[in-house]
Amino acid sequence: MKTGVFIGLITLDCIYQTQKALEANEKQVAEAVLFAAGGPATNAAVAFRALGNRSILVGALGQHP
Repeated sequence: MKTGVFIGLITLDCIYQTQKALEANEKQVAEAVLFAAGGPATNAAVAFRALGNRSILVGALGQHP
């Protein structure tokens, strides 16, 4: 088993389900929300692990929006 160290951006993806696509200046209430890990480093680490390897993910915690 190989070990990969992935250093970089880790994000939280917020995916909102609505009845239809938004139009300009339109507001809708979401029917459901899904939270998923994302970001290039995260995605690469997950894919590497799915191939049967060991992944180590390194990122930073920030206070920016």
